[in-house]
Amino acid sequence: MSDVNNIFYQLIRVAIGTQDTLSRLPSEAEWEELFEMAVKQSLVGVCFTGLHTLGADLGDPSTGSRLENAFARIGMSEELYFNWMGMALQIQMRNEQVNRQCVEVQQMIENAGFRTFIMKGQGNAVLYNSSEDLSLFRQSGDIDIYLDGGFKKVNDFVQKTYPTNQINELEIHYHCLENTEVEIHYRPFFMRNPIKNARLQRFFKETMRFDNKVALPNDAGLINVPTTEFNLVHQMVHIFHHLITEGVGMRQLMDYYFVLRTVPSFDSTQEPSSKVQGVVHDLGLDRFASALMWVLGYVFTLTSSAQVQKEEYMLWKPCEEDGRLLLEEIERSGNFGHHDETKANLSNKWSSFWYVNSKTFRFWRFDHWTWLWSPIWRVYHFAWRKLKGFV
Repeated sequence: MSDVNNIFYQLIRVAIGTQDTLSRLPSEAEWEELFEMAVKQSLVGVCFTGLHTLGADLGDPSTGSRLENAFARIGMSEELYFNWMGMALQIQMRNEQVNRQCVEVQQMIENAGFRTFIMKGQGNAVLYNSSEDLSLFRQSGDIDIYLDGGFKKVNDFVQKTYPTNQINELEIHYHCLENTEVEIHYRPFFMRNPIKNARLQRFFKETMRFDNKVALPNDAGLINVPTTEFNLVHQMVHIFHHLITEGVGMRQLMDYYFVLRTVPSFDSTQEPSSKVQGVVHDLGLDRFASALMWVLGYVFTLTSSAQVQKEEYMLWKPCEEDGRLLLEEIERSGNFGHHDETKANLSNKWSSFWYVNSKTFRFWRFDHWTWLWSPIWRVYHFAWRKLKGFV
């Protein structure tokens, strides 16, 4: 692992408040690399808050030094700083817009008679707490909203309001906003092994709540979000799914870190942590969970419950060997695998099909039978979409 990677993780820790400063000042060229890493991992805004923390005390009012000179002293060019700041401000404004849209969309759908909650995205962002308003600097994506009622009821509502044939085995694209993609989920998530999927869906039904409201920043309003117990399983399965399909980035792991930070009272021998650990075991994801814990410990300094900082701890024993494999994949492919160079050579659906299948073999250690169930599921749902006229 390169020294610049280590500095990048230190910058992340400064941003989230688990480290005070960097071990050394990067050179101007290294700052450029750090910026590129932040872009690759969709952490531009979060890392800028760390940058701001580092630079907040650099200026010396007694000498009348300018902010530009202060950043010059840490080796960063003025051009890079203002470019980074501009992108961070765009992320902040985008978050404020999406926050308002989440409230509007959820209210509109609930007025139609559905129980709903916002998954991931803005619901995760409200967990980002620090001296800076870090939640507004989390890079937002689309709006993922779960509707209770099953596929037929949910699809009937979509076709009556904003008709579409963009439907897959998990969600329906809902074109109710011009500048933000909305994905309506008729199931929270799935696993391709039918036995494990049945266990997962049973857990979701047992832990769903539709009265867990949180306040969004700047008085944007209230939204319903899943419980922490639900998120710990849902987001782990989501991270694993993207690892063996598109790719997974550091932003998704930061989301999971902040979910864990909301459960200081968890005791591994009691509810609800024992239930979460039990279902993860039933899903065959213990080894992946241990790899995830190692990365969270290494990058974010998440600590064990046996240590002094009891507000930050792990629910699974970390495994360094598996964790390093996961971290190397994150560093290589970036957020959702957008920077995976091998994907650039995928010319058609068949090459994409074999690319995903090859990843199930590559990460075989985390689920020994994914290589079998993944292609079966993909072929089945390809046929299902074509028969239904979905794309």
